[in-house]
Amino acid sequence: TTPAPRHQVVWFVIPVRDFVRAVRFYSAVLGAHLKKEQAGPGAAIAVLPHPEGSIGGALVLNIDAHPSGRQF
Repeated sequence: TTPAPRHQVVWFVIPVRDFVRAVRFYSAVLGAHLKKEQAGPGAAIAVLPHPEGSIGGALVLNIDAHPSGRQF
């Protein structure tokens, strides 16, 4: 087998402020159920669907997150 490339992306996180709204949006866009999990006290995540062994990601509740269009 060929070894995986170095520095390959295998997991990503999308920080969200409104968890319920984000889960509803991504579920509709992807046409798939997102698996919600509790990652600790007050830390909710929703895993985006992905085939085993492929790049995966999750929505992560972060009340300090800002929309990408915001200027700093």
